[in-house]
Amino acid sequence: LGSNIPMAKHAHTKLEIVFFIYLWSIDPEAVKIAMSCFALFAYEADIRFGFDEIAVLTLLPNYNIYMELSAASTTLVTTGRNALQKKILSILRRIEYATPGNKQAWYDTFVSQQNLAKFLAIYPKRVDDLSSGGSTATSPSVSASETSGFVGSGYGKFGKRRTGVHSSEHDIEDVFHEWANMTGFLCALGSVWLPVKNRPGQHGIPADTRRISMEPVSSDLHYCPVTQFIGDCLKYLVCHNEKFGLQIQRHIQDILGHELNPLCYPILFDQIKIQVDKFFDSTGQVICSEQNTQFIDNVIVIMRSVFEMKAQQVAQNSLEGPTTATKSSSNTLGVPNNNPGPSSSVSNTSNDPSSNSTSVTGRGGPQQINENPLANVNSLEQLVLNIVRYARQLDTSVGTVAIRIRVCQLVESMMKRRDDLSFRQEIKFRNKLVEYLTDWIMGNSHQFNQVHALGQSAAGVGVGSGVNVTTSQLVVDQYQHLTRELDQASMEAVATLLHSLPLQPEESDRGDLMEAKSQLFLKYFTLFMNFLMIVVFVVID
Repeated sequence: LGSNIPMAKHAHTKLEIVFFIYLWSIDPEAVKIAMSCFALFAYEADIRFGFDEIAVLTLLPNYNIYMELSAASTTLVTTGRNALQKKILSILRRIEYATPGNKQAWYDTFVSQQNLAKFLAIYPKRVDDLSSGGSTATSPSVSASETSGFVGSGYGKFGKRRTGVHSSEHDIEDVFHEWANMTGFLCALGSVWLPVKNRPGQHGIPADTRRISMEPVSSDLHYCPVTQFIGDCLKYLVCHNEKFGLQIQRHIQDILGHELNPLCYPILFDQIKIQVDKFFDSTGQVICSEQNTQFIDNVIVIMRSVFEMKAQQVAQNSLEGPTTATKSSSNTLGVPNNNPGPSSSVSNTSNDPSSNSTSVTGRGGPQQINENPLANVNSLEQLVLNIVRYARQLDTSVGTVAIRIRVCQLVESMMKRRDDLSFRQEIKFRNKLVEYLTDWIMGNSHQFNQVHALGQSAAGVGVGSGVNVTTSQLVVDQYQHLTRELDQASMEAVATLLHSLPLQPEESDRGDLMEAKSQLFLKYFTLFMNFLMIVVFVVID
C-alpha cells in the first residue's frame, strides 16, 4: 500500500544509487555489505508481488543480477581487493536493463572519476595551487582551463582532506586505487547509458515498462556520456605524470581491454579512430612524434585484448565453472534470514563477453541473449590500416621493431575473430594488409647492414672503448633477435590474411585478369620460398 507514490519510488532510486556507488569503494567490507544489500530489492519485490513474475520484473528488471551480486558477497569472503573488484565488474557487465538508479550512479561516478583523473595527472601539485592559475605543464593531457572546473565544484574539500600538508603517501595511493575502481565501474556499467537501439533485447519486461525505464536522464537524447568517458580515458594513455603516469597508462590498457562492457566496443573503436586520424595531415602524410607513437603502441594492446577476450573467457570459465546465486542464503549481510520468497539462481555460461551471450535462470525463466557488438564496429578497416601505415613510417630502432611485432600480432588476433567482424571491403582490406606486412619480411626496414650503425648510435659514441663496444654489441644482438621475431610475426599474420582469400588484384591491374592473378600468386609464392630459404640458412649457421 502506497508503494507507488513518488516518495517511495524516489527512495528506491536513492538506495539503488548508494548501493551501486559503494561497489567501487576501496574498503572491501563496505563493498561486500553493499553487494549483500542488493538482495533487499528482491526481497521487497517478492513481498509486494509474491509469485507474479511480471510484476516483480516490472519493479526490479535486474532481479537476477542483483541476486548474484548478493550471493557473491558471501562466497568471496577471503578474496583480495583486486579479485573482488574483478568479480563485481564481471557481474555488472551483464546488467541488461537501465534504471534511473544505475544510470544516476554511473553519472555521479563519472563526475568524480573525472576529478580524480585530473588530480592524479597533475600530482604532486596541490589543489590549492590550481585555484591561483598555476601551470599544469607537467601533464600534456590536462590544461589549466580543464582543472578550473573541479577546483570550484566541491572538489576542494577532497583536496584539503587528501592532499593537504599532512597527507601521506598512503593517502595518495588510496586516491589512485579509488580512481582505478571508479574507472572499472564505469567501463563495466557503461551500457546503461547507450541508446535503446544499441542495447540487447529486453526479455521478460513489458514494453511500456521498458520504455519508461530506458528514458535518458538528460533531455538531450543525442548526448552519450560514455563516449566522453572513453575518449577521456584514451587521452590518459599518454599521461606523463612522474608518479602515476605509467600506472594510469597500464590501468587504462587493462580496463579498456578486459573490463569494458562489450556493448561499448563500437564507441571504443570510433574514439580510437578519431585520435589516430589526427596523426595524419591533410595530404595523408604521417605525423610521427614520441607521444603519437606511445598512443599507437598502447591502443594496439587494447585492441588486441578485445579481440582475444573470447579465448581468455573460455579458459576462465573452464576454471571457475558456473556461478550460482541463491536468494535464501542465511549468511548474506543485511538480508533477513527468514526470507519466504522463492529462490533464484543466475548462471553465466558465456564463452565470449564480446558476444554478450548470457544464460540466465531465475525470475522470468531461462533467458538467452545473443548479441555481437563487434559486428557493429564500422571503422575497423580504416583504423587498422592507419595503424599499420603509422608503424611503417617509424625510424629504424629496437622500439620500432617491437611495435611492428605487436602490429602483426594485432592483425593475427583480428583475423581469428573474422566471423564476428563486419568488413565493408574485406578482400581489398586484406590484400592491402598483406602488401604492407610483407614489406617487413626481409625488407629494407630491418636489413642487417644497418644494425652496426644503430648499435654505435645507441652506445653514444664510436667503438673506441671497451664499454661502448659491449653496449653496442648488446643493442645489435637485441635488434637481430627482434628482427627474427618480426619475420615470424609477419609471416603468421600474412598467413591468417591469405587463408581463404581469393586472388583479386587491384582495380588498375584488371586489364588481363588471369595474368594479374598469376602475377599476384607468383608474388606470394616467391615471398614464402625466399623466407624458407632464409630459415634454412639460419638453421645451418
